[in-house]
Amino acid sequence: MQSIDIIITTAKQIIECEPNKITNVIIDTNNTDLIINLSQEQAQCNIYGLQLAQNTETYSLNLLINHTAPNCISNTILRGVYTDNAIGNITAKIHVHPYAYKTNAALENKNLLLSNTATVNTLPQLEIYNDDVKCSHGATIGALDVEALFYLQSRGIAYSAARKILIESFISPTFFNEQIKYHAQKKLSNF
Repeated sequence: MQSIDIIITTAKQIIECEPNKITNVIIDTNNTDLIINLSQEQAQCNIYGLQLAQNTETYSLNLLINHTAPNCISNTILRGVYTDNAIGNITAKIHVHPYAYKTNAALENKNLLLSNTATVNTLPQLEIYNDDVKCSHGATIGALDVEALFYLQSRGIAYSAARKILIESFISPTFFNEQIKYHAQKKLSNF
């Protein structure tokens, strides 16, 4: 199956996913209103989003995934890492319309807080109007695993390197390709 890669760098965008093609959407901007339409049968879309926020940065994502045709697939993987006084606001909704039977949709939003003053507000939503679907959604907000950090340090890895290893492991599901991985690692080196 042919794939199409789209990198989102603008504040507002609407994407129409094509049938019999995999559309890979990479979100690479601070504030985005994004609508993804799966309006033709057999359309498939993978959405990857990564936010690394520090100081007083604010990230905002409003994502709507519209399933209006049957037999479509969407997979959304969002990761956020926030430190200092950074703020993340993520609203993501999967909307399955009445005629979109055999929809397969998943939405996952995981966030890591590295300071007591960083904030994340997340609202994953499902709006389903068909019974013949497979849909899931979830969100987590947590801190670095202190036991994993201790384990790495007990093996001779410095605190900053151990912290970086754990953060990179946490965000790695968004590494769709080497370009994305390089971009994330570069940003993480200044984090």
